[in-house]
Formats: sequence, C-alpha cells, structure tokens
Amino acid sequence: MKLQFTIPKLAFLFFVLAELGCSSSLKNANSAGGDKQFQLRSYSEQTLPNGLKLIFIRDSSLPKLRMSALIKMGSWDDPKGLGGVSAVTARMLEDGTTKLSAIQVADQLSFMGAELAIGTDHELTNISASTISLNRMALLQIYQDILMKPALPERELTRRKSQVLAGLAKISEDPSSYADLLINQSVFKAHPYGQLVSGSLESVPKITRSDVVRQYFRYIRPNNTWLAVSGDFDGAFEKQIVQTFSVWSESKIEPEKRASQTDLPASGLKLVSKPNLNQTQIRWAHLGIERKNPDYLALRLGNVILGQAFTSRLNQRIRDDLGLTYGISSRFEARKERGIFEISTFCRHEKTTEVLKETRKLLQNFVDDGITSKELESAKALMIAQFPAGLETSGQLAGTLLSYRFFELPDGDLRNFISRVEAVTKSQVNEAIRKHIFPNKLQILIYSDKTQVGDALVNLSKLQATGQWPAVEVEDFK
Repeated sequence: MKLQFTIPKLAFLFFVLAELGCSSSLKNANSAGGDKQFQLRSYSEQTLPNGLKLIFIRDSSLPKLRMSALIKMGSWDDPKGLGGVSAVTARMLEDGTTKLSAIQVADQLSFMGAELAIGTDHELTNISASTISLNRMALLQIYQDILMKPALPERELTRRKSQVLAGLAKISEDPSSYADLLINQSVFKAHPYGQLVSGSLESVPKITRSDVVRQYFRYIRPNNTWLAVSGDFDGAFEKQIVQTFSVWSESKIEPEKRASQTDLPASGLKLVSKPNLNQTQIRWAHLGIERKNPDYLALRLGNVILGQAFTSRLNQRIRDDLGLTYGISSRFEARKERGIFEISTFCRHEKTTEVLKETRKLLQNFVDDGITSKELESAKALMIAQFPAGLETSGQLAGTLLSYRFFELPDGDLRNFISRVEAVTKSQVNEAIRKHIFPNKLQILIYSDKTQVGDALVNLSKLQATGQWPAVEVEDFK
C-alpha cells in the first residue's frame, strides 16, 4: 500500500462548497418583490488586459485589509509521477523573492503585523495576506513580489520536501485521517481526487527545482487567477492595485490531462488491518455530485436529516439509541467534478459488525421511505438560521465570491438563498436522495485489527450469495 499525506483541509478555509451566508441586511418578505433577499455588501469587479480578475470590497468598519488570490492550480494539475509539485510550488512562494530572502520575507511580514496564508487543494491554491490598513502599501509591495517575483531557491525546495516526507512518515499514526485517505482511494481510484494533495513517498523526492519553476510559470499567471481585495482602502489604493498587477505577464494555460471519472462500481468491503489499533474506523462512500448539480440544495437538506446535524437519523439511531459509537456523520462534498458521498464513524472492535448492519439498514430505509415533512421543516430552519453567520466580514464575502467565480455560480444564489431553501419540497428531496444515494454500491472501508474483527466480517461476507453484503477483502497494513 502506498503511504500518502494530504494538506490539512483547514489550510483552505475559504474554499467552502456550501453556501454559508451574508452579513448584510435581510429585506422584508413583504417588500415590493415579495422575495426574501440578502443585500450583499457593495463590491466592484474588473478584468485587466492580462486576464487578472479583480474583486474590490470596501469596508471601513475596522482598520484591516486583506488580499486573497485564488489560482486554478491544485493537485489535479500535477504532472504524472510528480504528485505534490503544485502544493510545494505554492508553499515556496513565501521562501524568498528576487529581492528578499525567506528570512527577510518573514521578518518584514512580522514587523508590519501581517499574516500570510498559503493553501492548496485538489483544484485550487489560495494565497492570502492581511494587515492593518495603515500598512497596506507595504503589504502590497511584498505581496506582489511573492506572487510575481518568487526566487524558488533550491535550498528551500530541499527543506520543503523534507517537511512533506516527514509528514508522510507520520500520517498512519492518526487512524481517522488514514481511513479517510483509504476511502478516497477506493472511491476515486485513478482520478486526481484520489491522489492526495501533497503527493506520496515515491513522488515527492522526484520533484526538482525545474519542475517547480515550470509549474509556477504554467499556472501562477494573471489569466489563471482571481484577486479579491477587502477591507479598509480607498480609490487611490484600488488604482495602485490595478497598476501593480497590470505588469504581470500572462501565458497560455494548458491543464494536465485528467483521468475521467467512472460510473459507480459494485459495492466492495475492504478490511485494512493494523495490529494493536484501539478502535475500528468505518467509512461508507461512493461518488457524489458536482457543485453545479441542480439537486445540490435538495441533497444538502437531505444530508442535514441523514447525518449532518446532531439530531440526524444516523446520530440518533447509531449513537443515542444503540450506543454503538460516540459520533457518526454523513456528507456530500461537491466539487468541480463529482465529489464524494460518505458516512463516517468509529466504534469498539466488538461492535463493528453491528454498526455495519444497523447503518446499512438505516440508509436503505432512508432511501426507500424518504424524509418526513417535519424533518424537512426542521432542516430548513437550521440551514436558514446558520446562513447569516457565514459572511459577517468583508473578507468572508470575498472568499465566498471567489468560490462562486470558480464554480461559475450566480450571485443571485446568495441573495435568494432563503427563498430557494423554503421552495424545496419533500418530494424534491426524496427524489434527489433516490437519485444520488445507492446503498448497494457503497465502498466500505474498515481500518482495524483483523484479530479483533476479522472472523465477524468473514461471517458477514457469507451473505454475499443473497446480495446483501460483498465478500471481505483483507489487506495488511504496510
């Protein structure tokens, strides 16, 4: 088995696939239009001749400024055999410019009280910097050098690779994270979503400085980037932003050829065994939906009922009623291409088979019988109540607008969020559930000690002839 490591999801907080909300006022439902709408903060957009797309959101309520660049470069843009090169390239932007060493970059940012955050996901890279507005010109100077004039030095590449490899060596020490990696590989197979962001023990040592330089000039280009500026600034600073980034040279973007996603395979049940694990990790998953799927909102509501909320069916039955786990949840992770539908939990070894059976039974009933009107109203109330808190600052709005630009979604989806949620019917949710959840096509991953659970799972697989369970594939941890 290949040991792999991924960039933490928290490194890319703004890249939230769910619509979270808006901080501004809610129009009265009895107003002229009769629709419940959020009035988004004022913002302006323009595209420079070199292709850079700019978003400006002014907010003088606090003396802060943030710049966030969203670049269409992620692990799915890694050349074959060079997994992790996009993530390494992005992180090396803070390792010195043509004017400043890595230490000097860190010292200058620290001196002005600035924060720099760089994160890479499967599809995107975000480079954001923030400081008090008094230092905005100084921040702009170093930020533009980081984006446009990185040194990408050999010695820093060696250090970055060592850090990644050290992380790779430790990933299996967290059973929950390791189980997540295994189920992703089972579901996505050769597709880039199954290849983890920071690469593998085999690929990272192969990355050379020439690879990093090539990746930088291939993808970190103005015509492949959105830049959002939010916070306390004036028209003069807007003009300075335009002038500064207008000299950034564009290039033709030629994305890597990506493996296509396949239809859902037959269900599989794999036990990956590691001695002396204290608990059993269990994952059920299959391909989900893309972000632009018209059933996205109905499935979000359905998932609140199934396993997202604390009062969800999964948590109520498996945790509260049966006492089989301390927590169980489900999710639809919608991406540019089809993401994942997943149920995740952990349990005592001796409860593994019972958790499998009860969860499978609950999910099948959920698909067959659907949700109730009462459950739908509760899910709508929860989703609407949580909505406004998601964008209380101009920086949060900037992050969501960047995400919407990448997914090519209309801003009206934000303004009309409450009306859209309230308009979803029970029959629409139930139809979406039946259309996108397949209990008989789930990949089931058990990460446990086979000496504790192996016999029980083998007995379970004897039901294969009845079509109820697949045969168990046992693989020892390596």
